[in-house]
Amino acid sequence: VYILLAVYVSAEQKREADPHLVYHHHHHHKGHASGVAHHPGGGHSFVATSGIGKREADPHRVYHHHGHAHLAHASGVAHHPGGGHSFVATSGIGKREADPHRVYHNHGHAHLAHASGVAHHPGGGHSFVATSGIGKREADPHRVYHHYGHAHLAHASGLAHHPGGGHSFVATSGIGKRDADPHGGYHHHRHAHLAHTSGVAHHPGGGHSFVATSGIGKREEEPHRRYHHHGHAHLAHASGIAHHPVGGHSFVATSGIGKREAEPHRGYHHHGHGLLAHASGVAHHPGGGHSFVATSGIGKHNADPHGGYHHHAHGHKGHAHHGHATSFVKTSGIGK
Repeated sequence: VYILLAVYVSAEQKREADPHLVYHHHHHHKGHASGVAHHPGGGHSFVATSGIGKREADPHRVYHHHGHAHLAHASGVAHHPGGGHSFVATSGIGKREADPHRVYHNHGHAHLAHASGVAHHPGGGHSFVATSGIGKREADPHRVYHHYGHAHLAHASGLAHHPGGGHSFVATSGIGKRDADPHGGYHHHRHAHLAHTSGVAHHPGGGHSFVATSGIGKREEEPHRRYHHHGHAHLAHASGIAHHPVGGHSFVATSGIGKREAEPHRGYHHHGHGLLAHASGVAHHPGGGHSFVATSGIGKHNADPHGGYHHHAHGHKGHAHHGHATSFVKTSGIGK
């Protein structure tokens, strides 16, 4: 007994005097702390946190994993007054004062933390939101991630039900320009999927609309914005279907392709198919009339005096009248 006690005390003293605390193991699971709390009105929540934290004598905290690397996550389910409840999952991964670079070397799959939530609102409405915990840190200006497989960047999606039975869906991307990332240098060797946002909304009187927009925009320190894709290049389109009072509805598709201030040449380099956006619309008018309009999103840029697009398109014009009359209109946006 005395020998075992002496060995235990010696091991504890050695652990306290080990400032670097390098762990070499194949599969190691650190401790987690979980809690369930009940709130007034019958609500309750569940929170799971990770016990992984930096110690004062452990500035580097180097972990060497030879298997799968599972980083800590915290999740919670909360019930709110009126029967509403929400679920939130967060990651305990954060930058530490003595760990400016935060380099993780994983030889397996690299899973970055995500947070998701489902909330029920008064009147029976509910929404779902998924966000990514990937953000730029003060001591991590470059944010270099090396992935040898597929590169999935974070997206956020939401489904919300509004009063009167309406609901909408919105999907957004967490891809944005960072202060210390002027070029937005993402190097993907597989397929490159750029973020899109889409939404479906139901309006009073049974009307509903669908809108899809592109998150592709010019950034302040990225004047040229050249994308090099070796596969198919699909540029963003926005489309919408709206139902109006008295049974009318319309469809509109627009292009997010426009000239930017610091991009006079508009240099897109595609090695596959290049699809440029067009806008078309079908509208039903009072009295049963309806019309169709197709327009081109190609226009003159400030740095493009000649408008050098060569199209052999024909333009058909018409009118829409009341009393079940119909018309077809097709116009070109090609002008000086």
